[in-house]
Amino acid sequence: MSRTSKEELGRRRFQLGREQAVENAVEKIRRAPAVDWPALGVAECMLLRDILGELWTCLERER
Repeated sequence: MSRTSKEELGRRRFQLGREQAVENAVEKIRRAPAVDWPALGVAECMLLRDILGELWTCLERER
């Protein structure tokens, strides 16, 4: 079994945090009354997830 560096663990924690934040944001958007979620296509949903992930990376965590 290979040892994982602290740097690699930090990267993985960051990725998991981002993925969880994106899922939470998508769920909030999906439940919003003004959103017609079924009308969104797969490509649009993937683009939304990508954008949310980039925003999470760039913005302060409190936002």
